[in-house]
Amino acid sequence: FQNWVNANKLTINYDPKKSRFNVFKPKNKPMPPDYKDDLIIGNCRLQYRETTKYLGLNLDDKLTWKTHILELNKTITKCSGIFSKVGHYIPRECLIALYYAFVYSRLNYGVEIYPNTTAKFLKPLEITQNKVLRKLQFKPYKSNVNNLYKEFSVLKLKDINKMNICCIIHRFINQPHILPKAVGDILTQHYQVHEHNTRNKYDIHAFHMNTMTYGCKTLSYQARAHWNHLPARLKEIKPLNSFKTMIKEYLLSEY
Repeated sequence: FQNWVNANKLTINYDPKKSRFNVFKPKNKPMPPDYKDDLIIGNCRLQYRETTKYLGLNLDDKLTWKTHILELNKTITKCSGIFSKVGHYIPRECLIALYYAFVYSRLNYGVEIYPNTTAKFLKPLEITQNKVLRKLQFKPYKSNVNNLYKEFSVLKLKDINKMNICCIIHRFINQPHILPKAVGDILTQHYQVHEHNTRNKYDIHAFHMNTMTYGCKTLSYQARAHWNHLPARLKEIKPLNSFKTMIKEYLLSEY
């Protein structure tokens, strides 16, 4: 690695406060006993960390997203205390703007991947999102959750995930040149696999899996699960902004 860095005239910041290393591994796979030992590159020593923050996402060694969700939950909980104090003095439009600025923007960052974890890790964050909306709308504890989201025309966390993934597929079908090549490589449409002129030929193709759960949290599987079940009228919309508006209305109508 150091030879490659030198050959390409690159400089790596080996500051222990900023640079660490991680080993991503399957949950139940045994690892060598020394895999957590310090990594020595040249004259520098990097320490092992089970969780590393990279580009605003907390990556744990098993990619469960547990740490990222916990940190995100703490941040949004702090905001909810502010909302309960200032909510009485500002109009409804400003309350919605506060939600988008302090809550939605944080939920939306990386939402294509971290909600695809187990329900027990995600549940506290979903509860916090409900609490924030109750405080902004001054609703009682047992108020209907769906009405909270319809009141502000905002989506639940899982539906934000669904909308963003569908937007990726919309770009893949209508504007493939703006997506990274890696995304296009993991997605395949029906017409690329067979030549039958079916009405679903532009849907995402699902390849055979040997188990019921293997790969169910990957982007390719989630893309097929969300996109293929959209109504045909939504999949036919070409402008991306119009598609976002319509799919949001469609998801809200299911509350």
